[in-house]
Amino acid sequence: MQGVGGISTIHFTDLSHGWLSFEQGDSMGRDQASIYQTGDGGRTWQKISVTENIKGGTILSIGIKTGVTFTNDNNGWLTGYTYAHGILYLYRTTDDGHLWSKQPISLPPRLHQAQLASYPPVFFNQMDGVLPVEVFLGAPHSLSYQ
Repeated sequence: MQGVGGISTIHFTDLSHGWLSFEQGDSMGRDQASIYQTGDGGRTWQKISVTENIKGGTILSIGIKTGVTFTNDNNGWLTGYTYAHGILYLYRTTDDGHLWSKQPISLPPRLHQAQLASYPPVFFNQMDGVLPVEVFLGAPHSLSYQ
């Protein structure tokens, strides 16, 4: 990995397969980020996805990324936050992290005026998990989606 920045999160699904998000700085509510993958326990890493503000990127640059997690070799989740109200930052991949799509989540009306920060979900199995969300509506509150 080259460039200025640092590892945001690292997640392994077994002893060999892992992903990490590498943050390269943010400005005005956008950041540059790359996602790397390993199949050899972390000895080598390949860049598999970058933000759209980098040539060939497939991850939106808008928003600050808080991390990445995978439930298996194909399905992963990317989380973060924006400074906009009522936006829950959650993207999903089904192809090892190459392409990402925004996941719609219905919010209670009261949260439409809140700033929301999502963090990598914690899964109990392939289908069930919890998505930690920090809610800024005056004072910070916590919330989780199942």
